[in-house]
Amino acid sequence: MIHTLLQVIDSINHQLLTQLESTLCFWVLVSLGFDISRGLFQAFVDGFDSDLEAEFDEVDRVIGIGRSTH
Repeated sequence: MIHTLLQVIDSINHQLLTQLESTLCFWVLVSLGFDISRGLFQAFVDGFDSDLEAEFDEVDRVIGIGRSTH
């Protein structure tokens, strides 16, 4: 009787740990996904800003307007 009860408790513990591990893995992956997405978005925005800045510099150079960089 006690042996069967211990087996049931062990089985429940194993199932709970498995669910906990799955949940933790899920949230770690979600967190990493957000970090990666934020990093990629920031890289895109930074790249877009520098490309835009280069375009403005080229237009200024072509039409003869120099921007002050002091």
